[in-house]
Amino acid sequence: MKKTGVKRVAAGLTLQETPGELGMTAAGKGLLDEKRLQRGMSLLDKELKLQFIEALNRMEGKEYIAAFIAFGAAPTVMGKKPSSLIAFNSKVKGHMFLWQRYGREVCEELKLQYLVLKEGDGNVLVLFYKSAMLELFVNNERSLQFLRRMGYGEAVTLEQKLHMLKKRFKEICPHEVGIFLGIPVEDVEGFIKHNGKECLTSRDWKVYKNPRRAEILFRVYDAARSSVARAVVGNAKNWEYCSGNEGCAESESLIPHSYN
Repeated sequence: MKKTGVKRVAAGLTLQETPGELGMTAAGKGLLDEKRLQRGMSLLDKELKLQFIEALNRMEGKEYIAAFIAFGAAPTVMGKKPSSLIAFNSKVKGHMFLWQRYGREVCEELKLQYLVLKEGDGNVLVLFYKSAMLELFVNNERSLQFLRRMGYGEAVTLEQKLHMLKKRFKEICPHEVGIFLGIPVEDVEGFIKHNGKECLTSRDWKVYKNPRRAEILFRVYDAARSSVARAVVGNAKNWEYCSGNEGCAESESLIPHSYN
């Protein structure tokens, strides 16, 4: 099979958020196709997982794609992560059609901004973000230093930086996408330096420094996914409610100044 599109795995990212061949994941499938969705659900407790699957199976149209996006971008929806990547595949349950028809409306309801980073061959790779939080991350001094080294020196505003990121996605999956996704700069740099090997731990991304911080963030992201799953099961639309999940309060001290 001929491979086209993005030809490199971005720094630090693992299967959950790794654009790879065809502008999708390292495994060559949609970021949140059935396997990605299953991986996210595997982090839920057994009872909630079963309830969430049953709820999704009952949904159609806009309701389904809204729940799909909310779960896939849960840490961002709930303000714990600056952005999330989701790939829509025309071969998976009409995701492409549903995204094209309802995407803008769903994003307005979820209070998300979005940018199509790459499209073609029946796939669309979309960055979902909250502009205020993303601006804090990319304008952090350590992030700015890294982005300047990657050719973003003339990109001053967030809009200009996102435009540059999209331009870079035309040829490769650029390492700096990790900065936009809220991955600590030192982990992105560590991935580049060690060519993706010798990490201290790995889950949402490969960790090269401060694994305790990473584990806290992983718990925060899991808590966000669980909260959205419960909202879907309960047919609620209050996506931003943290519902007292363990780890949410801890994350406040990590965003974004501890990324220096």
